[in-house]
Amino acid sequence: MLASFRKFIGVPFVDGGRDFKGADCLGIVMLVFREFGIELPDYKIGCFDTNQIDEKVNTERLSKSWKRLKEPEAPCIVVMRIDPDVPELCNHLGVYIGDNEFIHTLNNTKSIRTRLDHLYFSRKIEGFYSYVG
Repeated sequence: MLASFRKFIGVPFVDGGRDFKGADCLGIVMLVFREFGIELPDYKIGCFDTNQIDEKVNTERLSKSWKRLKEPEAPCIVVMRIDPDVPELCNHLGVYIGDNEFIHTLNNTKSIRTRLDHLYFSRKIEGFYSYVG
């Protein structure tokens, strides 16, 4: 992992958090993008509101602000479907950092790096998106 991303590992999970004291999955994405000088919009959706997250992800995917990528490139958003009760909903985000790894966080954890080919997460990835504003 690139040394510059180490500071994003171990951030406590906080629903609605947007800083190093605590962040949810969008908060971690926003922190990493800020490292690249990119300010992302804050959608202010609770991380447990899976229907609203899916609706916002679908709206944003169709907007001109986001471009779908065939292959991930750092930094890009990794959109995932991880809710076993509603497996068709896009409800989790991570950020690709290169070397086949992404950073994300889940409830009751700290932010971690995970490989794209991880047995569980590789089957949950919906796509990769770059922010074009």
